[in-house]
Amino acid sequence: MASQVFGGATLGIVADTPATFDPAGYGALTYVAVGELTNYGSAAASATQITHMPIDTQVVEKHKGTIDYGQMSMTMASDIADAGQVVFRAGFDGAERNTPHSIEITLPSGDIRYFQALVKDLGEDFGDVNSILGGTVTLDITTSTVNA
Repeated sequence: MASQVFGGATLGIVADTPATFDPAGYGALTYVAVGELTNYGSAAASATQITHMPIDTQVVEKHKGTIDYGQMSMTMASDIADAGQVVFRAGFDGAERNTPHSIEITLPSGDIRYFQALVKDLGEDFGDVNSILGGTVTLDITTSTVNA
């Protein structure tokens, strides 16, 4: 696939876990669109590096350890009436604060990325006289990404 512009992408969220962690399972859920997002940030998984340094060989052996699926830190215009932002708030310190949320990112090409995450951080950016009342949210990603 060639490069693509991200403008027009959408993000949906639901406080639910799919029956199966594949496109069919995630696709069966009903997502709430999150409005006013201005930057989705990036999501990068990483593995812990385990090293072993035997004295006799003097060579560092490297192995992969645990995998951390990372975080996504997003910015938005704060809108207390936006249904998706309401789900963010419930997932941060409300009734769904310990519930893994399913995330659906639909790209302009129609490709979809699915994963599970916890709402880790939620904030407001009050800015200055020439600012839009902003918001921030960080998702702690708990599963690998499923492409559809």
